[in-house]
Amino acid sequence: MSGLLGGFTKEFFSGDKVLAQVALLGLKAREVKLKIEEQGLIEKGLKFYADENNMTVEDARSALTMIANAVLQELAADQPQLQDAITAFSTFLAKPNIFEVTVKSKSDKGIGALEMVAASQNPLALLDKVNIEAKAE
Repeated sequence: MSGLLGGFTKEFFSGDKVLAQVALLGLKAREVKLKIEEQGLIEKGLKFYADENNMTVEDARSALTMIANAVLQELAADQPQLQDAITAFSTFLAKPNIFEVTVKSKSDKGIGALEMVAASQNPLALLDKVNIEAKAE
């Protein structure tokens, strides 16, 4: 995971705890990137799930992929701006290798800390403020 933040002021680095906390509220998130590389963890999880449920790994993969796709497609129906990201993630679930998603603020200033706190109660509220790009390999 990597990101780009802005809005750092000298108060943030002042050494004064109160000033630093106030300065923290002025930070702005401009971009966040997440890259997931499957290196065996998903396969181990599928094997565990399959063993616990008397299934083959392929049956477990098929069942879990179908459930995930149904949930994700329902979400995409209400939030069309998520469609490309959901398609990429569904591709990753079907054949895990590499999944990458980048979320960029539409505003050059970024998204403020208070907006992020508010979004913790309703993350979908941020969708109008960001562009999302995703791909699966």
